[in-house]
Amino acid sequence: MDAPERPESTRGNRPAEWEDARPAVSPVHHHLVLGAVLLLCACTTHSGSRRSVYRGVTVLPSTGIQSIVVRNGAGSVRVVAAHGDAITLDVDVLLDEARPQLDAQKNVLDHVLVHSTDSRVEFVDAHASKGDANDWELRITLHVPAGRSLEIDQGMGEVTVVLPDTRDLRVANASGSIHAQVAVVDGALDLRVQQGEVEAEVRDRITGEANVETITGQASLALPAAVEGSFELSCATGELQVAGRYGLPVERLGQGARAHGRVGERASTHRLRVSQGSAVLR
Repeated sequence: MDAPERPESTRGNRPAEWEDARPAVSPVHHHLVLGAVLLLCACTTHSGSRRSVYRGVTVLPSTGIQSIVVRNGAGSVRVVAAHGDAITLDVDVLLDEARPQLDAQKNVLDHVLVHSTDSRVEFVDAHASKGDANDWELRITLHVPAGRSLEIDQGMGEVTVVLPDTRDLRVANASGSIHAQVAVVDGALDLRVQQGEVEAEVRDRITGEANVETITGQASLALPAAVEGSFELSCATGELQVAGRYGLPVERLGQGARAHGRVGERASTHRLRVSQGSAVLR
């Protein structure tokens, strides 16, 4: 088996019934999420095993950047706090074992496209729209400075966000998991998985609305002790659990359950919804 290259540095260059209750924030783009159906259907066209063939790093200045976007096909995205002011992307590129290692270019920008404006930077999986997309997997680690909005669109795999603070945080994943641990969300939290698990914890403060959804799987949401607002919680088929501190009675409905109510005076609405599986408000 060929050994992966050492890191290289490059600088510069839902269901329909849910639609009427989406938070009043701009929607997460779903072109990769929709494309994940093709990934799932075509999973038998490659050997089923990938190995690391290249690893690289690109560093961008964060001056003026307010919004960071990641669009990835298969693989994973992990977002953590930067130690300085720069935005750093570390990518581990995996290729189907049936293909030679020489098929992988040794440049970050051959695998991750970078589009930037004065206030926004977008990292895009360069393989996701190509005919051999199923042969590739990107494992991305993104180091971001505090106080930026984040939008992540993952086709298949795992998304992890561990930050002390963020502005709006929006993540969509077609198949896999989302795990978010943030002390402060200065804006809205919007996490959606079509099939899989989503787990979110906001420890200290959230100024906007929280929305956590999965069609099939498990969903868990933990909010700060002083959180206020309306709550709309439901699990169409499965179990719904609500921590006693919220004072929200759970009503059984056929094979599922729901809970509605208000805590405090704020106008925000927090939603936790599952079509089939389990939902927990902690």
